[in-house]
Amino acid sequence: MEILLPVLFILFIVGFIIYAVIRFSSQEATTKTLLGEYAAFGRAGLSESERLFKLLATRGGWKVLPSNFLRELSSRLGNKENLIQFVILSERHRFDQTHFPRFAMDTDDIVEGEELAMSYVGSLFASTGNSLFSKKNFAEAERYYLLATYIYPNHSTYLPLATVYYSTGRYREALPIFRREMNRFREAMRMSEQFIQFLPSAADLGSYEEMTKLEKVYSIIYQDCLEKIGEGNIGQEINEERAASVKTSNSQLPKKSNEQCDQVPGAFGRFGFDESNPIPADGNWYCQRLRCPNGHPYWYHRPGSVGFGPDGHMVDSLELQCFGGESRINLFFDMYHKGASSLVPEGLILGLAEGIGTTKGIIPNFPKGLM
Repeated sequence: MEILLPVLFILFIVGFIIYAVIRFSSQEATTKTLLGEYAAFGRAGLSESERLFKLLATRGGWKVLPSNFLRELSSRLGNKENLIQFVILSERHRFDQTHFPRFAMDTDDIVEGEELAMSYVGSLFASTGNSLFSKKNFAEAERYYLLATYIYPNHSTYLPLATVYYSTGRYREALPIFRREMNRFREAMRMSEQFIQFLPSAADLGSYEEMTKLEKVYSIIYQDCLEKIGEGNIGQEINEERAASVKTSNSQLPKKSNEQCDQVPGAFGRFGFDESNPIPADGNWYCQRLRCPNGHPYWYHRPGSVGFGPDGHMVDSLELQCFGGESRINLFFDMYHKGASSLVPEGLILGLAEGIGTTKGIIPNFPKGLM
């Protein structure tokens, strides 16, 4: 027995080393293969977006997934470094064979199907990051959290990333995320609380209770971040933000529109394309006149609201597809201003009112449901 234990320990160490070498070699091989294919697609004259899409669409088991699912993934990942990381981590867990086919199912037929699929992928990566975080493997958890924020930028992916930054002493990286995302998280809590008043199932109640626990944890970490870098009156800042969130959440939307403006106060990001820089205009008036880069009018509908904008008004997301079929975009609107902005999102133009759609809600089978 005394001889057997050292032998077993040595075998365990050798086995672990072999596993680590194989895993590292596999990552190296995948990286080398994808970089080679990326370069080949470039020599063939493909654009950056097409090169990224082709990396997924021509790879093993990935190529059986719907092209719109792969195109949306590659678009959100944005560059070859993120995409290669995504492929390596997905294949490590066989997500490409087990989860992604289910997530991608019927995305061609469901309104907002692609967005829903991306939310599933982002949640899967965030959940995997959570598992690693619980084991204090912060470096690996950060890799999954970062990819989750690219795929599905939401408080549910950003706040765990901020927690990793906090846990590794990077308080100045964590703080702006907490400042930006905590109010969005509390707004999601408020929406959940209102929803379970009408459908109080055990699952709904459990979800809300979990969010309440998370809010307390995030608030404590947020406060400690502020204390660590010595910013102002800590407790007062947290309490003021909570109070402002409750006041904004519980208030009714403005009964009267604000004055006409070209850009809402406090806006930042890409005009129209980012929810932080919504178009101040009536969505129907504006979308009826909007034209794609080729000059075609748009069909449009409103999938829903995304939360409060920089000036405290609710921001709505509108999905548009041009009559020619070559342009499908999402724009964000603040429809609580008089008149309309004279600005136009980059690459688009305004023309005669020939667009067709509605801002009242979702059109099933968009855009065919408008034809």
